[in-house]
Amino acid sequence: MNTNVNVEFVVTGELFNPKDITRLLNIQPTEEWVKGDNVPNRKIVRSYTCWCYGVGVEESFDINNQLVKILGMLNPRREILKEIKKDYDVEYLVLITIKIEDDMKPIMSIKLPIIEMMSDIGAEFDIDLYIY
Repeated sequence: MNTNVNVEFVVTGELFNPKDITRLLNIQPTEEWVKGDNVPNRKIVRSYTCWCYGVGVEESFDINNQLVKILGMLNPRREILKEIKKDYDVEYLVLITIKIEDDMKPIMSIKLPIIEMMSDIGAEFDIDLYIY
């Protein structure tokens, strides 16, 4: 097994239509749900609405390989993202999930262009580590 990284751009909020985000960004999400939807295989409902696009799990030893893909997709849509944040009262999150196998840790620095872009649109970062 090898170390794997997944990076997702997540839009969350109280009540918005995820289809609007898809239409405005012209990006097909990898996952979406609406507040009140059932959580699969659990007896609870979603407490917020979500639109999410992920690059998919990839073997990687540098998280920037996946972050650059998200940046490339979002940067041309920067102004639209700022309008969405204001008009739909949503939050943005860049979720970095790292599964470390056999003590093979990836480089976990975030390059300045990525920080600048995410700061400009008001996005936060979250890093989840799973060590096996």
